[in-house]
Amino acid sequence: MQNTKTEYSNSERTPVVLPEMEQLLPPLSGEQFSALESDILKNGCYTPIVVNEDMVIVDGHNRFRICEKHGLPYRMLALLCRLTLQSP
Repeated sequence: MQNTKTEYSNSERTPVVLPEMEQLLPPLSGEQFSALESDILKNGCYTPIVVNEDMVIVDGHNRFRICEKHGLPYRMLALLCRLTLQSP
């Protein structure tokens, strides 16, 4: 992945959630999710949500859900994802 240095706000673009991408990482426990939610409510969402060039969320699904639930602003950082197939 390559950082395009392109950032969007949620007022400019809407990210896409693909369940298969979200399931790549283990889910947060209830306690971890609550701690993240408390931190975001107190300090805002200071870590950008990582999206690919098609606006699909690569990292930050929990931050996205919390911000959407509470109507909070967030930033997205677009990465260029290049997949290469290797022969066995």
